[in-house]
Amino acid sequence: MRLNSLALRLFATSAAWTLLALPLAGYIIYALYRDDVQLSFDAQLKKLLTQITIDSMSTMGDEPVNPPNLYEPLFEVTQSGWYWQIRPIDGAPGRTLVSPSLATAMLAALEDAHLVPCDIDYIAADATGTRSGDLAEARAIVQVFGPCVPRLAVSSTKALHGHLVGASGALGVAVGILALIGGFLPATSNLRERDHRLGALDFVPNVPRLAVPVRRVLCNAFSFGNANAVLALGRSEIGEAALP
Repeated sequence: MRLNSLALRLFATSAAWTLLALPLAGYIIYALYRDDVQLSFDAQLKKLLTQITIDSMSTMGDEPVNPPNLYEPLFEVTQSGWYWQIRPIDGAPGRTLVSPSLATAMLAALEDAHLVPCDIDYIAADATGTRSGDLAEARAIVQVFGPCVPRLAVSSTKALHGHLVGASGALGVAVGILALIGGFLPATSNLRERDHRLGALDFVPNVPRLAVPVRRVLCNAFSFGNANAVLALGRSEIGEAALP
């Protein structure tokens, strides 16, 4: 009986020391090798993104693609599709960001749908909340829609739910469908101070709009390595006839 009691105490003591020693050892290893692990992760991420860039440039070409029949952009993209990597063309005034790849994606969607810019009533923007990305997208919209901008509504819901990464495009399509079915335009929430460089675009600030007659929408989804997707949606003839 004493043997069993001694064995039990030894087992309990060893278990307690193990439970204490393992977290302590893990913390010590983490503290010693944290920088090395982070540097290794950064190196692997850089390698992956470099390969994505090489693949995209091999299919799209090194030269930036300028949208046809539009004003020349004030900036050119050094790596096609990476719309935050933008450098000014020599002699260009100001710091107006324009990404030819984003404008080209919207123009392609319009062409596939046999539409012209003034046919669009609403854009579900990608608008990730970054200064360079939002500015580039806004300037591309102004470049594509030109005189149609005053009648165009543009908003993004990312301020409400965050960036859903691969699911962002699907949610953007859902927002576009809601706009078509019920005339619901979601607000760009938490918009407190407007950047004067974004032009005259209507961002539906802070308060959603209801019962807005919407016939056609664009859904923007932009990402790494020229993975830019734009989908044009429209009402059927029956649904359009019901609108005022």
